[in-house]
Amino acid sequence: MLVPQIVLNKPTTPINLALLVIEVDTRASRIQVLDRGTGQLQAHLPIYSPKLFKFLPIEYASRPNLMVIMIDDTNVFNAAIADNVQAQIIDLVTFDPNDLPTAQ
Repeated sequence: MLVPQIVLNKPTTPINLALLVIEVDTRASRIQVLDRGTGQLQAHLPIYSPKLFKFLPIEYASRPNLMVIMIDDTNVFNAAIADNVQAQIIDLVTFDPNDLPTAQ
């Protein structure tokens, strides 16, 4: 019996994305990432680590047009906002998650 062989070729053309690295206060409960021009919600994440990572469309790596809001659901702390945030550009073809900065 012949078994077909599947060959996956790794792309050579860069696939660019934006990577947002967010350092957060672990006393907060969640964060929201908004496009500051349109107000559109780009991410809503629970806080599970002092550093969070989120892939976003490439346009967020070209200029600082994000707003990050840190929210405390226990109502002990006020919300904290970081304005004019810019993601970094990464190439998905050469991206290695082991190279991401680790939480300290």
